[in-house]
Amino acid sequence: MSELDIEEPIKFLNIQLHFSNHQTTPVITNGSPKRLCVPRRTCRSPEVFRAQEAHHQPQQQPSQGCGTSVEPASHLQPYNAHLTSEQLRKIHQEPNAWMARIPDDRPVNHLSIPGTHDSCARSQVIYVQTQTQTVAEQLLAGVRALDLRLRRHRNGQLFCYHGGVPLGSFGRQLALSTVMADVWTFMIRTGFTETVLVSIDNDDSADRGSAEGRHAFYEAVDDFIRQTPRWGKGEGGRAGVGGGEGSSRWYLASQTPTLGQVRGKVILLRRFPAEKGHSTSPLAVQGDSSSEDIDTTEGIGFDLSAWVNNSPDFIIQTPHAEFRIQDRWKYSERIHLADLVESKSDFVKNLMDQAIRQERERGLLVATQPHDSWFIHFTSAVGEPFKHGEIATARSIAVGDFVGWGKWQPGVNIAIAQFIKQYAPPGQRQRLGVVFMDFAVLPKDAGLLDSIIATNFDSIEEAALVLGERA
Repeated sequence: MSELDIEEPIKFLNIQLHFSNHQTTPVITNGSPKRLCVPRRTCRSPEVFRAQEAHHQPQQQPSQGCGTSVEPASHLQPYNAHLTSEQLRKIHQEPNAWMARIPDDRPVNHLSIPGTHDSCARSQVIYVQTQTQTVAEQLLAGVRALDLRLRRHRNGQLFCYHGGVPLGSFGRQLALSTVMADVWTFMIRTGFTETVLVSIDNDDSADRGSAEGRHAFYEAVDDFIRQTPRWGKGEGGRAGVGGGEGSSRWYLASQTPTLGQVRGKVILLRRFPAEKGHSTSPLAVQGDSSSEDIDTTEGIGFDLSAWVNNSPDFIIQTPHAEFRIQDRWKYSERIHLADLVESKSDFVKNLMDQAIRQERERGLLVATQPHDSWFIHFTSAVGEPFKHGEIATARSIAVGDFVGWGKWQPGVNIAIAQFIKQYAPPGQRQRLGVVFMDFAVLPKDAGLLDSIIATNFDSIEEAALVLGERA
């Protein structure tokens, strides 16, 4: 999804219901919803009660990814009341370091990598929100690909936006530096076994529309990356050239790496053009046609600046890799929610099927032989706000919503989770590619995030062990 057609922050008259272990009464306000919460009576076992009381002692918490800090534990809401002490321990202390069990020699594009679309869009504005978790929480849950839309401020600093709407909380805008601080903290916490893909795009149409603006944005991102300190003593990836002490935290080459080469590093997917120069630009192909060439240098990272907006299937050919991408995100025609979910799900399934077929044709026996074909899927979509369709929000499309007389329409996340479980079942390693999702952990019983991760492993037992479940 490229961006919403909202260039300035907009206030919506909004009624939003929040279902948890609280009874919620919506209050209509001009700008944002407020909720009057009346705690329900909750039955807790003595073990859970003691675990919660112990956990609720005030303590310092690290900054979280989307401009928020975790409240002291004494302020935690009772939505965890149904969890056991073991589950509470996993949620609050143990990250999902699933890449630690994957061999160093496996190419990154042979992995199934769960990601989040507009990763920092936790806004209370319903037409802006795409996630419920902070970046830090997403990483702990198993997400390994982030989608960041940035704008350059006059001081050269970079901040997160979604369709012209600034992101953050408590009146503070979310800076790229805050997001990346959470990524580095996560790398340290997992012992540098993981890699994270970070896709960066320019959210500012004015910058994109002028050569001066494009140049300034590229320089701002390049400066930010170059100023990132290297890993210190006892830090850094455990394998590969340049791993360990003094190694860079960013992987900026345009060749497909093995996982061992990028443990403890961020892989840059660059959706904005480089400065004008001598090298040939990437070529985007749709069917028999191609987009107009843009004069760019090869630049930093994987150059995906030839991105085709709102396309269900296109290819970007870079000097060293081929990216096949599905990003049909905007439905401006009048359409029922069920039809929209089916249409979007079919686009995702079609490209996932191609990724699975290609891997099978190559054979798992040669899966460690590098090749440069990547697959990127976006499960996200929106209807045209206020104008078309029954439901226009990203949440309704991803998670589901009531339509008609109380009929529940499941969303894309359930449809894709069911597809993966059928065509890439646990215990049969398959390559799906990078999957960017809205509301990645919802609905909770869909298990889409875990289903994607499980396809990286050869046995049900290994997948269950990684996901912290019993085989």
